[in-house]
Amino acid sequence: MTNRRRAAALALALAAAPMAAATMPAQASSLAGGTAPTFSIDETASFAKSVEKILAARGARVALVARLGRDPDELPAGIDYTHVGLWVYSEITTADGRKLPGYAVFNLYRSNEDPDHSSLVQDFPLDFFAEIFVQRAGVIIPTPEMQARLARVIASPSYARLHDPHYSLLANPLRDDYQNCTSFVLDVTMAAIYGTDDRRQIRANVEAYFEPTVVDLDPLRRLFGPLFVEGAHTDDQDWNINTATFGSLARFYETYGLAQEVFEVTPIGIIGRPASAPALD
Repeated sequence: MTNRRRAAALALALAAAPMAAATMPAQASSLAGGTAPTFSIDETASFAKSVEKILAARGARVALVARLGRDPDELPAGIDYTHVGLWVYSEITTADGRKLPGYAVFNLYRSNEDPDHSSLVQDFPLDFFAEIFVQRAGVIIPTPEMQARLARVIASPSYARLHDPHYSLLANPLRDDYQNCTSFVLDVTMAAIYGTDDRRQIRANVEAYFEPTVVDLDPLRRLFGPLFVEGAHTDDQDWNINTATFGSLARFYETYGLAQEVFEVTPIGIIGRPASAPALD
């Protein structure tokens, strides 16, 4: 099937899938990450706020945002970010009981106590960027229709049902053995397009439409990596190691017309293709 025919099929699914209204779920705030903080709390707060302002200025009610929590020189080619979460514009209740507009962040985090398992955690932009190696964020702003569908999935019981707690750092998105943060966001995306949380249907759609990132690891690292890296498994892989990354998610959203914008944010501003959009109230 050509990309044009696949795009048409996805568009048809997006138009036909039901959309049920729901209320945003309440989850406990938590901080999770993989490295020691390298920036002060003030620097982190400033960067988090700049990303929030950029999203709000573009009218983004739901966005996919990625962060870099490891030294980029240590990452395999094709992997530019180490975590992806879903940012949802919401009414936030502060510690002193005030209700303010802002972004809540919905994540799959690996357990610190059990690296082979994960949990779903809702936190906030400051938490999201608390343990980053570089002040850089990858951003996908979906189309307004796709934002609405993502918000409805996140607010529904389907969101929790899409979670598989069996974690692998390099989870193969074409199989159901493991899940990581990015493959979870991919599953939420497919659920939003097709209006289903049936994992078999979602996996079939991933196989049909999604092109994973092939990670180039030499045979010794592949063979011995699971012994030395917590939370890394390769028994769900063939000779090629396929995984979902921010780059492959962005490519999917752009290929099938699901993205309004894709860009990066650094302390000096936006790197990418900015476009005008109405600011949020």
